[in-house]
Amino acid sequence: MRDDVLRQVEQFLYREVRLLDSRQFHQWTELFADDLRYWIPMRSNRYSAVSKSISILDGSRYE
Repeated sequence: MRDDVLRQVEQFLYREVRLLDSRQFHQWTELFADDLRYWIPMRSNRYSAVSKSISILDGSRYE
């Protein structure tokens, strides 16, 4: 992989991690490509009182 492409990929991943670590989920979803389908499993031991769902998915993006 070329150095410039590697750098771009690294920077994208660092940005993604920063958004997730700071719980900026809306901004993180803006990184999603429109032509891909994302499935995000939900941790069963976190926020269990809120939901019994096994995943979180914005279905409106795929209609």
